[in-house]
Amino acid sequence: AGGVAGGAVAVAAIVVAVVLTIPRDPAPEPPPLGPTATATATATSTPARTATPVATPQPPGPIALSADGGQTCAIDEAGEISCWGSSASPYAGPLPGKYRWVGVNGGEVCAIRQSGQLVCWGGLRWNFVEESSAYRSAGWLFGYAVCALRETGEVDCWDGRPSAFEIGEYYQPPYRSLAGGGSFLCGLRETGEADCWGANLDGSELDVPPGAWRSLSVGDAHACGLRETGEVQCWGSNEHGQTRAPSGNYRMVSAGATHTCAIRESGELACWGLTEYGPPRIPPGRFRSVNAGYYRTCALRESGELACWGLNDEARSMRQPEGSAP
Repeated sequence: AGGVAGGAVAVAAIVVAVVLTIPRDPAPEPPPLGPTATATATATSTPARTATPVATPQPPGPIALSADGGQTCAIDEAGEISCWGSSASPYAGPLPGKYRWVGVNGGEVCAIRQSGQLVCWGGLRWNFVEESSAYRSAGWLFGYAVCALRETGEVDCWDGRPSAFEIGEYYQPPYRSLAGGGSFLCGLRETGEADCWGANLDGSELDVPPGAWRSLSVGDAHACGLRETGEVQCWGSNEHGQTRAPSGNYRMVSAGATHTCAIRESGELACWGLTEYGPPRIPPGRFRSVNAGYYRTCALRESGELACWGLNDEARSMRQPEGSAP
């Protein structure tokens, strides 16, 4: 119904994989205990005592989360990966191992083991394992090429075989993090400055605004970054309002195909732009992380429940049941 206009440029399936950094708010300090009278030989009172505050732990949640199409994948604190949804392949599942990063691209999933190996299953890279280097994170280009960031800060790309991806003059490694989208990549340097390279789908400029960034996220034809001050700034195509970030301070940002979502310092969710189903829905409540995909967006509540909307709306608990094996 009221989605992105049919005349818009065709966009490739994108994935933005977010390695979660879960902020933990300290528990409020209880009021001090009142003075206690003590009977002694001199009839004096002891000084007032103050109770030691005990922090209330947050419910466990996934350390990595990615959603695209009708599929969602998450990695729990033990490194175990699970995937579910309508586009999850019934013939391929996660390869054995402990993981620390995951990215979904329709029916294909790529993940990075704790050892640094890049593995993929489903889609073009059926049971693909890259062992030549240790990797930190990865992302997709054009909906089929996958690029990964080495521990050394360089980038490798494949499109079912080693790819001769033209990285261009703006590629200046080493990088500490990598974000991939429809047809371009952005890398964040150790200094906080960023570079973007590739070919944007709608021909808009890829020049990154100057200054330092805390994190980056890439959509189909736009990118967004979180400033050190907590401000969100976006650039690239604004055909559907996806770069028009509301003012305020934020914890994180995630760029989808033609929409963007971010979590405010208060924990509330903000989304702008358009999805395939119309204006983004903004569920109420307080959240710890968000991942905006192409047909689907998922966010982790502070309670540990995962809420997804778009294709295949669902609510799913990501908490480990008491007494269950890790």
